[in-house]
Amino acid sequence: MFYYGTGIKRFKEKDYKGAISNFSEAIHYEPEFTDAYYYRAQCYLKLPNYDEAIRDLSTVIRLDPSYLNAYMDRANVYLLQGEYDDAIADCNEAIKLNSQNPLTYYLRGTAQSSKGNIDAAIVDYTKALVVAPKLWNAYLNRGCLLNSKKDYEGAIADFGMVLNLNPQNTDVYFYRAVTYSEQGRYQDSVNDYTVVINNNAKHFNAHYARGRLYSKMQEFDAAIADLDSALEFVPDHAWAYYWRGVAYAGKQAYAFAVSDLEKALQLDPSLDKDQRISDKLAKWKAILEADNKPSDAAPE
Repeated sequence: MFYYGTGIKRFKEKDYKGAISNFSEAIHYEPEFTDAYYYRAQCYLKLPNYDEAIRDLSTVIRLDPSYLNAYMDRANVYLLQGEYDDAIADCNEAIKLNSQNPLTYYLRGTAQSSKGNIDAAIVDYTKALVVAPKLWNAYLNRGCLLNSKKDYEGAIADFGMVLNLNPQNTDVYFYRAVTYSEQGRYQDSVNDYTVVINNNAKHFNAHYARGRLYSKMQEFDAAIADLDSALEFVPDHAWAYYWRGVAYAGKQAYAFAVSDLEKALQLDPSLDKDQRISDKLAKWKAILEADNKPSDAAPE
């Protein structure tokens, strides 16, 4: 037990490599010491060394099939590695051992979501919330999934719960802004994007999305300002040039509009397949040519 106790001490001190050495010594003297394998796995997770962590967690499960945390931790590692079926299988075993652990449902829901099983994921997040009604992460993830299913009111309700439970989480404003936008509630969406930007002035996606909305709302100066910021952060974003071009056209600044659309097409030639974009570019060029064409009228 000396080596194990020293390993625990080093683990708490975040000396993970030293702790691994101690746990290995403990295992050398007691090859079926499940807790030593488990905590050595925790050290490997911190480093991180996922393959070794899985190896030790699998040994724990082999030695003690009722070791709940080993299933949950291995499921989490499988999730990080993209091995979603294995993660789900471990969650299923963990649920057999304890059906009242909300984190197991949360993990399984995340694995289901990653596999594209949206309905199954929503069911699991809901089960997690039945057991732990204050698990704000589950509300956040379920809200995003409900939005993907166009259940906008359900999504907004979940995002509201996140804000009630974790008011410091400004990320949820971004997700709610997306939902408001898809509902056509542009001003509400703009308000939420503004909260995100006030918290992080360099948030590219918020500037881009708000700029696009301002363009749709015909608030062209505000749109251009946001899209200028977006392009400062990501200079090769074709759609940011497109929407800034739309805003310039709204201000009848067609030379700038044409320039931005041509830049968008240069960055992403596939946009040329969108007839609406081609039509806009042709229209704006025709306006420019008409404005620049000499008058046929004789001077007085």
